[in-house]
Amino acid sequence: PGASEYDQIRYISQTQGLPAEYLLSAGTKTTRFFNRDPDSTYPLWRLKTAEDHEGETGIKSKEARKYIFNCLDDMAQVNMTSDLEGSDMLAEKADRREFIDLLTKMLTIDADKTLT
Repeated sequence: PGASEYDQIRYISQTQGLPAEYLLSAGTKTTRFFNRDPDSTYPLWRLKTAEDHEGETGIKSKEARKYIFNCLDDMAQVNMTSDLEGSDMLAEKADRREFIDLLTKMLTIDADKTLT
């Protein structure tokens, strides 16, 4: 999801946190989406606001998500069926936890640490 590169970066940053400082410092497009604060001790980079990005590029940020998550763990609660009981409910929760763990590993921003 995401109508623009900025929206995609915004969604990723919202659910997984900012990329590591060394990745942002080495990135070729980092300054399109992030501002560096040389006076800050940590973090050195921050995601540009939607207003800042629009002002620089003329591209308006659009909210296109059906579900808005603050972290990938929030996905465990989406469409959780209420008609499961006992061991079936425990199995469903375990399946969702395993899925989120796998997804988290696959979506790791650092290419040296992601699953392939």
